[in-house]
Amino acid sequence: MALSVEEMAPFPPDTTFIAGGTMDSNTNAGMNRPPLGRLMVWTAAAGALGGGLNALHCLITLSEDVKWHIVPAGMIHGALLATVSLLCAWWLVDRGVAVRFLGAPAGGYLSGYVSFLPLALSLGWDLDIFWFGRPESLWDTYSWPLFGFGLVGVTACLGWGALRLLTSPRLVVHLGIGCAAGILGSLWWWIAWHYWAYSLLHGAVWGCLVGYGVWRASRPVPSKP
Repeated sequence: MALSVEEMAPFPPDTTFIAGGTMDSNTNAGMNRPPLGRLMVWTAAAGALGGGLNALHCLITLSEDVKWHIVPAGMIHGALLATVSLLCAWWLVDRGVAVRFLGAPAGGYLSGYVSFLPLALSLGWDLDIFWFGRPESLWDTYSWPLFGFGLVGVTACLGWGALRLLTSPRLVVHLGIGCAAGILGSLWWWIAWHYWAYSLLHGAVWGCLVGYGVWRASRPVPSKP
């Protein structure tokens, strides 16, 4: 008995190919996302390493402005910035277009808010900003999480979440998104500190490490024989 073309095909006729695998055209892109647990572990470790290295650089070059505890604070900051951003991006991947692009700024805002606390504690800054209690303009009162590294999260959510590049199997894609997020997102911060070039160094260090972490989390786990 002869088989039809559809019966001979290795995949169902309504299957489409996406980055890194296959997926039914009627399902969401989220089916090809890396496992959330692996993503959080790898990005937390990568973000902590990048944040620690950048903080150590600040301790060496800005010793009059920071103390030794900026290093552990930087590690916690880097880990939180990476994990919160990637958690939001992971959630956005399988949403509709409008939700993905409107949700990216919200995810970045959240990542900036959460990750800034370790730095504020180390630098001895007024914590009233965290409950928006400082008597400033509405813009200054409510926008600070974006400029306190929240723009890093916005860029990360746009690339990995809104554009769905979290599903890409290519290392260069993840390195590019990580570096773009780290450099562009921290540029305003370092301009305010009059060390704009630090955004290039720190952004590239953190971004490359986190990008590698995302790529590594997306790699398939070899099955045991």
